[in-house]
Amino acid sequence: MIVYTSSLIILLSILISIFNGRANKNAYLLSAYFIIFSIYPLTYHFSFFSTNDFLLAIIFYQFSPLYFVAGPLLYFYIKGTLRDKIEWKWIHLFHLLPFIVSFINVIPYLFSSFSHKLEFAHLIHQNTENLKKLEYNWFIPKTTGLILRPISVGIYIIASFYQIYRAIKYYRQENRQFQLIIRWLSLLLIISTAFMFVYGYAGNIARQNDIKTTFSIIEKINFIIGGVFIVFPISMLMFPQILYGIPIHEKVRSNKPLKENLSTKKYIEQSNKNHEAFKMLSNRIIEYFDNEMPYLKQDFSLTELAAALNCPQHHISYCFSDFLEISFTKLRATRRVEHAKSLLLKGVTKKYSMEKVGAMSGFSSRSTFFSTFKEYTGLTPSEFIEASNEI
Repeated sequence: MIVYTSSLIILLSILISIFNGRANKNAYLLSAYFIIFSIYPLTYHFSFFSTNDFLLAIIFYQFSPLYFVAGPLLYFYIKGTLRDKIEWKWIHLFHLLPFIVSFINVIPYLFSSFSHKLEFAHLIHQNTENLKKLEYNWFIPKTTGLILRPISVGIYIIASFYQIYRAIKYYRQENRQFQLIIRWLSLLLIISTAFMFVYGYAGNIARQNDIKTTFSIIEKINFIIGGVFIVFPISMLMFPQILYGIPIHEKVRSNKPLKENLSTKKYIEQSNKNHEAFKMLSNRIIEYFDNEMPYLKQDFSLTELAAALNCPQHHISYCFSDFLEISFTKLRATRRVEHAKSLLLKGVTKKYSMEKVGAMSGFSSRSTFFSTFKEYTGLTPSEFIEASNEI
């Protein structure tokens, strides 16, 4: 189970980076953490539960230095999510020191031939006790690394919990997005803590040269790990707003009054600067649609809207979900349909074809135009013209 779950999380992480990384840079940190987090149990699986020498040769010890990057990735993801920005300073490179030391330590194995790694894998599968005899480090014993990796991540987990505590205490926002993100980050840390405790405990037993007991522990918790692991992809599929983070938009770039018909029913009203800034941003979105009519371009997207308003894309998504009570795609579709209706009422079909009318309204094809038009009006364009002529 752990193989399928880990593979699913790795795939999901890649998709998050591709589709959400540009919108919210913190998504890159989360994806990288998930990938490293998924490789860790896979190593145990292919060491103890598989007889495939080839796969073990690929995964065994190749990624061990990356485990020391997991802690910083988790910490900076949580910190960046809570503050809605990634704060980068050159001093942060010191967080990579454990990774660098670990990388240097395993150079003898990393740069050995693949046939040599296959030999290692075969010996491990013959008898896991051979792990005691295999030497592939320069200066830090292999069993010591089994303890240092969970401890390293544990330190960053404690620091991350402190960041959440500070956010709740000093920056508390009474809105559903803040509450959702706090719960998500807490769940992420709790599950990460449980994993590090289990693998740290198993590593400590291995350090005492009791490989069989280590094997027994991992065997017993293998299915539990797989079951708990699946919480991550399920959470993000059920609550895609997790990827928005906690948008903080302090800059108000417009002096125009807010429109009274701007819907905020889904949002818990409160008078704070961030709330008012997002109401203003929501107003700017509507103004941009009204004045520029960007939806008439067939390739108009959320990314283009964010670029036009010079605003992070996840801020725009947050406005649509919590302030405007309508999705971007629905707003774009309704505006296109309204524009098409106005063209049809002007009698443009005497000069242009229906396909051309759809293209002038922003639709990419005749079929999309007809299906969307009927979805929002209950009539096809032709039926709409007939109905309007009868009035």
